[in-house]
Amino acid sequence: MGGGRGPALAGGGRTHTPYAPWTMIAAEDDRYRRVAVMQATVDAVRNALDRGDGPKLLTSEEIMALSEAPPEKQKKEHPDPLKKEVVIPQGSILAKADLSLELSRKAYETRLEDLQDQLRELQFRCYAQRRAVVLVMEGWDAGGKGGAIKRLTVKLDPRGYEVIPISAPTDEEKAHHYLWRFWRRVPKDGHLAVFDRSWYGRLLVERVEKFATPEQWRRAFHEINDFERAITDHGSVLCKFWLQISPEEQLRRFRAREVTPRKMFKLTDEDWRNRAKWQDYTNAVVDMLEQTSTPWGPWTVVEANDKLWARVKVLETVAKAIEASLAEGKKSKQL
Repeated sequence: MGGGRGPALAGGGRTHTPYAPWTMIAAEDDRYRRVAVMQATVDAVRNALDRGDGPKLLTSEEIMALSEAPPEKQKKEHPDPLKKEVVIPQGSILAKADLSLELSRKAYETRLEDLQDQLRELQFRCYAQRRAVVLVMEGWDAGGKGGAIKRLTVKLDPRGYEVIPISAPTDEEKAHHYLWRFWRRVPKDGHLAVFDRSWYGRLLVERVEKFATPEQWRRAFHEINDFERAITDHGSVLCKFWLQISPEEQLRRFRAREVTPRKMFKLTDEDWRNRAKWQDYTNAVVDMLEQTSTPWGPWTVVEANDKLWARVKVLETVAKAIEASLAEGKKSKQL
């Protein structure tokens, strides 16, 4: 704000209203400013929730009390819909994943901090060289995509990245080619985008649930390869991750979500329906990995039974890919 008009806002400026008030924060001290902004945000959200007609916002103590409630007071356990053993084709990319890989907490914390610092520095270098970064996160429900994304972005400058959660297309998006909605979200030069699920829905959920015809999803292998080739020909970095967990590990995580209040929202009826079709999804994943892992867009299968191992592998892969791209010294060219 210029012209010394800032303080007047708190005294009844034209845009200082009961429903959208300004909060004036002394910004000279960095630490005070950061804490004050966060505290003001927390207070505003809590006050809004307390004023609403919905359930009262629980305190951390109340959440802990609920999570420690006796079994008879907790939600009834959902029956496991997966009845048959899952078969992964021998020799496939997916079959090579060693789900016993793990990392100690001490090694994880040390490596994670180093990688996060490295990625922050790489983010600024990408901005300076106008190099875009596109990250694709796919995997099983409860596979750890959100946790990996959180650790990946926690130290990045928020002005330079975007996390894009993908859900069912809107009516407007359905009126276009299925890649249209993704093409519009490809990051501009110097920025980073993380797709939390992606255009690979055409080869996974749309194939398994028959939202796409066999002709459509078979054609999509080549369409996606061409789409990704255009991204990398522009000079952008592209990393694609499939987070692989076992059916047993997924069930364990589902059960934990059933009884943990702060995680219950993550578990839906759709998750259980998807679990019942594990073999169908496995077949689709194998085809996807085999036919869309290209020199310009290779897949990285992440052994994700151990969340610590998975997070570090994702961050290491991204850091190495960006380093390699920047080392080439190529400038992005116009599409």
